[in-house]
Amino acid sequence: MLKVSVYSPVKQLYEGSAVSVELPSEKGRFMVLESHAPVMALLETGTVSIKTDNGTLVEFVVSGGFAKVSNNIVNVCVETVL
Repeated sequence: MLKVSVYSPVKQLYEGSAVSVELPSEKGRFMVLESHAPVMALLETGTVSIKTDNGTLVEFVVSGGFAKVSNNIVNVCVETVL
């Protein structure tokens, strides 16, 4: 299980567990699953998709930011939510 936090400059958008997170990086979209290798990525405009542990899909359209993945923890900081 992943622990996911998504923040904008003005508020926390999401905090919870998830089975997957899909992110719009500058090198293309990528999916984070449990035991993913550590990575830091710059984000581009696109959709952050979080599949929660109960099967719900939570999505945010964002413009820019960065993501850090390490030890099943995914921290996402976005510039703006569109």
